[in-house]
Amino acid sequence: MCIGGKLNCPPEDCGGIPGFYEMLRIIADKRHPERPEML
Repeated sequence: MCIGGKLNCPPEDCGGIPGFYEMLRIIADKRHPERPEML
């Protein structure tokens, strides 16, 4: 089991690479209305 690495791959059903980076952008914004859902 690999437990190391940073941004090693997107989670399932996140919309591929573009969706992954969008998810990271939303998570980084503490005031974004979709943040709780993404976490």
